[in-house]
Amino acid sequence: MNQQKMESISFLRVISTCMIIICHFLQFYGNELAYWFNVGVQIFLLISGFLFGQKVIDKIGKFYKKRLLRILVDYYLYIIVVIPLYWIFHKEVISFYATIKQILCLSCLPGLNHLWFIRTIILCYLITPFLQKIFKNGKKEVFFGIEVFVFFIFITGKFFTSAWINCYIMGYFFGKQFKERGNGVIKDFSRIAIPVAVIMNGSQIVVDYILKLEFTGEWSYAFQVWTEYSHVFLAVAFFGIVMQLYKDKQNMIYKDFLNFFDRHSYDIYIVHHIYILGPFSLLSQDKLGGGENCVCSSNNSINSPNTYE
Repeated sequence: MNQQKMESISFLRVISTCMIIICHFLQFYGNELAYWFNVGVQIFLLISGFLFGQKVIDKIGKFYKKRLLRILVDYYLYIIVVIPLYWIFHKEVISFYATIKQILCLSCLPGLNHLWFIRTIILCYLITPFLQKIFKNGKKEVFFGIEVFVFFIFITGKFFTSAWINCYIMGYFFGKQFKERGNGVIKDFSRIAIPVAVIMNGSQIVVDYILKLEFTGEWSYAFQVWTEYSHVFLAVAFFGIVMQLYKDKQNMIYKDFLNFFDRHSYDIYIVHHIYILGPFSLLSQDKLGGGENCVCSSNNSINSPNTYE
C-alpha cells in the first residue's frame, strides 16, 4: 500500500475516534444525534479487515500471540487499576461475579461498556487465518465470502453483534481485492456501498423520525438487524469516499499528529469512556451511563487503530 493510502487510513482513524468521543458526549446528554456519530467502530473494523486482507499469515500461532498480546496487555493493565476503584467508591455496581465476567471479557461494568469490543476483535483475529484459507482460491472467492458472511450471522447472534463481525469480514474481502486490483476496487465498492447506505439509512430515518413506527416481536429484531447493517454500509461508504478523495499532506506537524494519534489511540479508547459515561464521569459524578439501552449503544464504541496493523 502506498504512503498516501496509509496516511488516508490514519486520517480515517482520527476522524472515527473523534466521532466516537462526540457520540459519547451526546449520549450523556441524551441527544439523538449520538446514534449517527457511532459509526466509528464499524469504520475501524473495516480498516482492520482491510489491512489484514493484504497480508499473508505464515505462522498462525505467532499471529495469535502477537494480536492477543497487543489487545490484552493494555486491557488488563487498565482493569487492574479500575476494578479496585469500583470496589472502593462504587460497590453498588460491582460484585465478585461481575468482576470475574469483566476479567474474562464476558460482560462489562457500568462505565466500561465500550470494552465489549475486546471480545469482538479477538473473535475477528481468531477467524482471520481461516479467512485467508477460504479466500485463497480466487475462483471460489465470492462464493465462500458470501457463505462465511451468512454463517456468522447465525452463529454469533447470542454472544456478539454479528453485523460487526461481518463488517470485519467485508473489510477483509475488500483488502484482498485491493491487493489484487489496486485503487480501482475502492471506486467499484463505493459505487455499490453509497446507494445502499443512502437507501438503508434513508428508510431508517423515515421509520424512526417521520412515521415514528414502533415494532414488537420478530419485527423489532428484524428492524434492529436492518439498522445495524445500515451502519455497516454507512461505514463502507464513508471509508470509500475518504480513501478516494484524501490527498497526501506535506505538512510535517500534521503528519506528526497523525503518527502520535496512531500510537496512543488505543489507550485513549480504553480510558475515555469511564470519564464521560461511567461512575467517574467528569460531566456528572452520580450518573452511570453507557448501558445497552442508551441512545448510542455500547456496541458502537470505538476501536483502537493500533490493533489493526
